[in-house]
Amino acid sequence: MEFQDTRFHNQEVRLDHGRFERCEFADVILEYGGGPVHIADCRFTGRLQWRFTGDLGRGLAAIGQLYAGRQAAGLKAIVDAMFPAKGADRPAPDHN
Repeated sequence: MEFQDTRFHNQEVRLDHGRFERCEFADVILEYGGGPVHIADCRFTGRLQWRFTGDLGRGLAAIGQLYAGRQAAGLKAIVDAMFPAKGADRPAPDHN
């Protein structure tokens, strides 16, 4: 769905497969499952909440469990693998 110059207020907004340009999101719940989304020149005001669904939601829940369980070493390993430091001397991941 495509939205231009639209105001979303006090509602749930599904982001997946959406195109949002010059929109305002005020006091909304943004639902996102990992699909493509385009957001440009939008404003976010008031209370903003996120709801993650599907595989993305399950993956984030697993990472959240590591964090909540104070398993910092496991969480650090996941974050390091996802966001390697630029220029770091690390072997390339084996994707076989």
